[in-house]
Amino acid sequence: MRIGVIGDPMVDRYWVGKATMLSPEAPVPKVKTEKVFDTLGGACNVAANLEALGVDVVRFWSEKNIPVKNRLMVGDVQLARWDENDYCVPIGDVFPDPLTNLDAVIVSDYGKGTITPEFVDLSQNIALPMFIDSKRNPAEWSKIPNAIVFPNDLEYQTYQEEYNKFRMCGHKQGAKGMRLLSYGNPWIEKVATAYNVRSVIGAGDTVIAAFAYMFVRLGCLESLSTRALTFANAAAACVVEMPYTTVVSEETVVRKMKNYDS
Repeated sequence: MRIGVIGDPMVDRYWVGKATMLSPEAPVPKVKTEKVFDTLGGACNVAANLEALGVDVVRFWSEKNIPVKNRLMVGDVQLARWDENDYCVPIGDVFPDPLTNLDAVIVSDYGKGTITPEFVDLSQNIALPMFIDSKRNPAEWSKIPNAIVFPNDLEYQTYQEEYNKFRMCGHKQGAKGMRLLSYGNPWIEKVATAYNVRSVIGAGDTVIAAFAYMFVRLGCLESLSTRALTFANAAAACVVEMPYTTVVSEETVVRKMKNYDS
């Protein structure tokens, strides 16, 4: 299986420490950092999740400028976030004749600049399943016949009328779980299966990667979308039970599904 990932590459940088007192300068915790480390974020995290599932990933983005999301953590609690280099080079600068020998394409559009209106127009001619997680108005993607969109709850509520125009929409409902809609009609619903949520950072990346993986593996048949949604929902449960931004193997996801069914 080969899946192309097109979108905004990012780095998630964690500053982890302890807080034992308030700062004498302001009513904020005084944190003594004990370690700093980077994980993959954005489109990079989508690609990493696919690779953890055994997919051959083809990346389409520029390495010239990669945004960094810094997070100050005490245990599992995020105290602050600050962003650096908060833009990406437009895909037009790096996009070759793109889609040779691919089974599907994932668009991971965080609104940092990789995805351009020109690319959205070009996507109308891509005769492959396209899985789209985008911060922009979904009306821009509605002309793509093979588009499957994945809004979070706020995005869906904001643009509900537009999302209801898609044949397949994976609505990420956070603690409620996920549901798949067809032209606005609820089709499949899955309750959340996480037992102990520690971090939701990157969970949306895991969802779209896991759904795309299983959907392609099952032959891109809409009739089998229940299995793809179940797998994606379980994958999300696995990663939110772990700290920081992470990926998950198929074995771990299957174990989660079995434990939930039992």
